[in-house]
Amino acid sequence: MENLYPMKLLIADDENLPVKVYAAAGSETVRHYRGNPADDGVNALTEARKHRPDILLTDVRMPRMTGVEMASLYLEEAPDTAVIFMSAYSDREYLKAAIKLKAVSYIDKPAEKKELEDAIKEAADRFRTLRAAKAGAMLEEKDLRGHLALALTNSSKLEEALELAARVSPKVETDFWFTCV
Repeated sequence: MENLYPMKLLIADDENLPVKVYAAAGSETVRHYRGNPADDGVNALTEARKHRPDILLTDVRMPRMTGVEMASLYLEEAPDTAVIFMSAYSDREYLKAAIKLKAVSYIDKPAEKKELEDAIKEAADRFRTLRAAKAGAMLEEKDLRGHLALALTNSSKLEEALELAARVSPKVETDFWFTCV
């Protein structure tokens, strides 16, 4: 899939060496890397809020805040972000948390380069698909509002206006006022 706009990847791992390997693995799919690699969950959350990454690649066990806690907090603010978890430990609770957060992948460390590349590509594809679907929904909503405004200017189209009013968001109630120019 063609890169529609630069993707941003944030890497959060308390081990320094793997961060360089992970950044290199994502370089083919994620052409734009921004932000400092974060060495703990608190720093990762700060970097995520600052740079608004499209993809989070995070270790699950880190000092001060786990990757799962950090991802959970950040997803409340940016729910479209694709998340990939990594761990050197086999911990079912972390895996369950990753599933609950709808993570793209859960990779065992040390990660194989191919597995990491595939996970980053899948995360980028998922993010783009979600973004495109939301853009399409916004265009459809805008179109509905235009048709509603037109129908409300014509008293013979009251039935059509009522049907359109039921489909737009927020719902148009009987005491809803707006101006049409």
